Amino acid sequence: GAAAEAVCALNSFNLFNKGLASHLVGRAVLEAGARVLAQHSIPIMPLKGIWLQQFVYADPGERPITDVAVLVPDAQYARALTALRDAGWSVCGSNAAETALRSPTWPLPLDLHRALFMRGSFDMPSYALFERGAVDERAFGVSVVSPDPLDVFAQLVGHFVKSRGGRDSDSHE
Repeated sequence: GAAAEAVCALNSFNLFNKGLASHLVGRAVLEAGARVLAQHSIPIMPLKGIWLQQFVYADPGERPITDVAVLVPDAQYARALTALRDAGWSVCGSNAAETALRSPTWPLPLDLHRALFMRGSFDMPSYALFERGAVDERAFGVSVVSPDPLDVFAQLVGHFVKSRGGRDSDSHE
């Protein structure tokens, strides 16, 4: 089916084309996840690579992704996990802040976040991100909440600090 063709495409393309293929598959994963969660009135916010591909890069093929990171409000995280599992998504990894799930169709996992960072690291509660975000029904072909650009910048800075062994680094998880 379509998923097998996408995997073959990802394996046979050069790096640039892998980026474009990852973008197209990533959009399909985002759309599938958003549709499941919309049935339960759970909003979804695209993060990291999929958001950067859509809004920052002139050509999304320049920025390959290996998962589709999204945020749901912390208070609705357990319901979101249940809704996705009930729809056939399977858990393929998790920690205190996020769970990676595979759809029954697409090869990239949906990285479902309850917060941008581990608790106690940076003060960016998910409800505040959703309050500052804007509903966007056009960018991804499905209703999502786009993050405020300043929150995107704060997330990038926070992950830079994390990658340098600062607050919220893997050694603290």
